[in-house]
Amino acid sequence: MFYWKHKTESGTTLEDELMCCKSVSEAMIASAFLSREGVRILQRIKDTYSLRKENIALYLSAQFSADKPHEILEQLSGLCVTKIIFDHSFHAKVYLLRGKHDKLIYGSSNFTEGGMTGNIEFDFIGSPSPEETKSVVTFFDYCDRNSKEVNTEVIQYYMDNQAKITELHRVQ
Repeated sequence: MFYWKHKTESGTTLEDELMCCKSVSEAMIASAFLSREGVRILQRIKDTYSLRKENIALYLSAQFSADKPHEILEQLSGLCVTKIIFDHSFHAKVYLLRGKHDKLIYGSSNFTEGGMTGNIEFDFIGSPSPEETKSVVTFFDYCDRNSKEVNTEVIQYYMDNQAKITELHRVQ
């Protein structure tokens, strides 16, 4: 199944697709960008599947948001294990929900309002084979080895650099 613009060909939204699994024991998400809408959806994933913080892994680029990123990281700190990949070439958008039947979404949709509903996006949505799941888990292992877990020091870094982040975003 493919998602294009606002809905899949079956009429569901990308958020609907993230919420319609029978059982989920783990969520692994990599997104270059994240907004408050992504945080809201992540909270909904956690609540819908009764996941603990330790069962949700989120990998973000260092430039994941210009909208008070320190505040977003503070919200995420109680919600999931969040890690930043400080490699300017990280631009992945991968959503893997592990459970009785895994669900894989990958393509162009960032974990933002635009990526979830507003932009014209194109994503694959499906149930991966065991071999495909193994490959995707290998990708997430790579992300894990090449990232820094968000802690108070990382949050403070983003807080201290908010003015520079805002100016850079304005210039871009």
